[in-house]
Amino acid sequence: MLGIEIKKIEDLFAKGYIEETAKAISNIKLQLFTAPTRELIRQQQVIAQYRRIDQSELRKLIQEFIGIVKRRFLVKDKIFVVHGWDHELKLEAKNYFQNTLGYESIILHEQDGEGDTIINKFEKFAKECFLAIVLLSEKDASNQDSFSDPNAPKRARPNVLFEFGYFFALLGRRRVIILRKGNVEIHSDILGIEYIDVTNGIESAGEKIRKRLAWLLAQP
Repeated sequence: MLGIEIKKIEDLFAKGYIEETAKAISNIKLQLFTAPTRELIRQQQVIAQYRRIDQSELRKLIQEFIGIVKRRFLVKDKIFVVHGWDHELKLEAKNYFQNTLGYESIILHEQDGEGDTIINKFEKFAKECFLAIVLLSEKDASNQDSFSDPNAPKRARPNVLFEFGYFFALLGRRRVIILRKGNVEIHSDILGIEYIDVTNGIESAGEKIRKRLAWLLAQP
């Protein structure tokens, strides 16, 4: 995916491999972009002629290209993972979306808050994402009934519900995908919203997840 390609390009550029960076840019497939602009296409074509360009000018062109991509397209590669206490499911989701599908997966506690408050840190990274994956797991068990009755539906932790609602408002419900594991209560105000069952593992639900993403990315 685009985010991974740009990360490789930035690493090459940072190491001073200018011609290798230019070659990598010229090899990027335009279908990775959502509606690539004429400016971006033209710049890629110019950089592809890197052997004919002065090194200082080439550096400038590469920096401009990376800047355009990061400002206009790279945000489309980020997914926010909303999770509770099920750390196994959290890491499974990150691995699947990042390493199998190629989307950079944001888990809040793994990000550097730069000394800011947690809510400001959350808002900052939430705005960088085009999609939220909400993990509802029976391991959260925040309601008392679930402790006295092992068969009672489990309830997601308050922070999961808060972030769930935040992304509904920020992105719209189309861009929030619920992954449900086990016997988890679905609250009355979101009854009827389709979820994907991952009780048998995220990989086992991979086809449904890919179809949902394909449908989502086809929307205007």
